[in-house]
Amino acid sequence: MLNTSEILSHLGKKDKRAFLESIYSFKSECIVYLYRKVGCNNEQAEDIFIDAIMILWEKAQKEGLEEVKDVKGYLFGTCYMMWMNTYKKEKKKRDSIPDVERYFYEYRNVLGADQESPALLKEKLLDVSQQALLKLGEKCLRIIKYFYFEHKNMEEIAGIMGFSSAAVVSSLKYRCFKELKEKANELAGKSNLKH
Repeated sequence: MLNTSEILSHLGKKDKRAFLESIYSFKSECIVYLYRKVGCNNEQAEDIFIDAIMILWEKAQKEGLEEVKDVKGYLFGTCYMMWMNTYKKEKKKRDSIPDVERYFYEYRNVLGADQESPALLKEKLLDVSQQALLKLGEKCLRIIKYFYFEHKNMEEIAGIMGFSSAAVVSSLKYRCFKELKEKANELAGKSNLKH
């Protein structure tokens, strides 16, 4: 394994082959680092590692890396930041999907229902969801009805139902939807929707 000055020397000479050979010595260590630090799988870690190498190479060609004192640390830090950026984007994307739509995709994945048509699957899920709604308590049923069917915001629901704040309604909506999912999953198992 080469030290930082030797790796930087390859970069300075624009010797891409020698640079890549020397930097690849960190590959397995970096994959283990990412697995332990952020819990990503080998394939994700390998992709991130390769992207980080390319970023390091391009940065070295454009700006130089005089400020880099530890190539390994710089590379691992770049990998970590890339993972965090990807994670934040995916989380933001997941969080932007409404609860019901997210549940549909989770349900589809649980069933392994790629073979079924989306229309048929939605029909089954709708039937199970309607049955599950009937099993909810009155308060949960009203909150879900106001939010999902009448498109009222949390402040409006708090006013209608006499809650002290929108935050209370938001918390209850979360719990009610979780309860709805649990009841739907129970019913799905009983109605033989699960494989």
